[in-house]
Amino acid sequence: MLEWDDKYRTGIAKIDEQHKTLFQMLNKFEEDIHDGKAESAFRATLVFLSGYVKNHFGYEEECMAERNCPFALQNLQAHQKFIEAFRMFEDRLGNEGFSWELLRELHTSVEEWLTNHICKVDIKLREITTADV
Repeated sequence: MLEWDDKYRTGIAKIDEQHKTLFQMLNKFEEDIHDGKAESAFRATLVFLSGYVKNHFGYEEECMAERNCPFALQNLQAHQKFIEAFRMFEDRLGNEGFSWELLRELHTSVEEWLTNHICKVDIKLREITTADV
């Protein structure tokens, strides 16, 4: 279980709330797997991520652009890579069907995204937002 921590805070309330929702989704994903609902959890996670990447990524990219964040391009490129990986999971599910291997890969991808991308790229907004105050 991953828990929200101030180290993930961007300083923009809407983005932080969206990130918290992603944490909750990953924790629910894990709970459902342990409760014997692996395939439905996998499918529900893909549905969640489909909406999340459309709404969250766009908003976050706008915030970085408005603030002339020097990491805006790096963030955009990382988002594009995540979307490509997400589409690959959808394609593999359609072509191969559900598997534990696919589930583990999705879980690892989302968990790494949370701990690496948010802490290394998204938090750059905190530095800019704090500087603006």
